[in-house]
Amino acid sequence: MTDALPPCPECGSTFTYEMGALLSCPECGHEWSPEAAAAAADAQEVRDSVGNVLADGDTVTVIKEGVVVGGEGRHESPRHPPRRRRP
Repeated sequence: MTDALPPCPECGSTFTYEMGALLSCPECGHEWSPEAAAAAADAQEVRDSVGNVLADGDTVTVIKEGVVVGGEGRHESPRHPPRRRRP
């Protein structure tokens, strides 16, 4: 087999097969055209939060902010030591 078929774009299965002019996935039942899949992959753009187009090799930083459950509602910063209670 010199011609390896691409995996399914829906589920990622490697068990794809040709059915006429289409490729088909036996696991999820998705059918697609190999030409349309190649054109869609070339046309896909990934953008950052500001709207700049990202390319291979660009460095990004992911920041996630969340609520801490079960805390006292006060975060002690390393820059500011906790206040001492007066006796």
